[in-house]
Parts: sequence; structure tokens; C-alpha cells
Amino acid sequence: MGIFAPALTHKLKFTNMGRTPAHILRYQISYSCLDKGVTNLSGRAIARQDSGRTFDHLLGAGNSTEALETIDVDKYMSKYIGGINQVENTAVFYGWVKYQHVFSDSEAISVPFSYVYKPSILGLERVPEIKTTEDEKNKNRNPN
Repeated sequence: MGIFAPALTHKLKFTNMGRTPAHILRYQISYSCLDKGVTNLSGRAIARQDSGRTFDHLLGAGNSTEALETIDVDKYMSKYIGGINQVENTAVFYGWVKYQHVFSDSEAISVPFSYVYKPSILGLERVPEIKTTEDEKNKNRNPN
């Protein structure tokens, strides 16, 4: 009896949670396999794939659409799937979506996202974004 290796193919889905139309401009998605014991993205990644795309698409309020690209993790992490299933390695999906409100002259907004693959549920779980204050950001930029 072998280890069950689920198909790790996913689509990036965009949903406009606002009340006005949005113009999706670009997105980037990265997926990494983290080494044993590594718990954050600044640690050692043993495999990584990046994909950035222009996605010129208008999206109405409350509507959703999917990126054309299929994220095929099996293709890039096949030699690590045993470690991922045994929870020795961690598969992480992260990136950002850049959009602009259609009825606004404001600059485009980039929204980050992060998901981790959980073998126990055979799926992805969202990793909440850690908010930092301006003082913390400035402190991290200035080592003095």
C-alpha cells in the first residue's frame, strides 16, 4: 500500500468583495516547499516557483472569476510530496493581486494572500496576514 498523493492543482479565484466594479490589473503567485522545521517564508525553501501575469479584467461587485493558469504543484514539488504528506515539509502558496476601483482616480491597490497546504484536510488553509504598524515597519527598515 502506497502513500496517497492528492493532485495538487489549483486555480486562483478572484472575488470582488466590494460594492463597486474593480479592474484587476496583475497578480503574482508563488509556491514554495519549505524545509523541515521551517515555519515562515524567510526560512529555507527547498523548491520555489513564481508566476506573475497581467490580468486585464473588469469584475463587477460580488462577482468572481478564475485566472486562466492552473497551479500545478505536483509538477514542481513531486520529489517532495512524501515529505509534505508526512508533515516534514510545508507547501505554501502566496502572492498578491493588484487592482483599481473603476470609479476612483486612486492608485492601484495590492492585496497579499497566503495559503498553506494541510495534508490532514487534503486542501489549502488561509494564513492570516500579520498587520504591522508604521513604527514597526520603520524600525525594521532602519537598523539603528
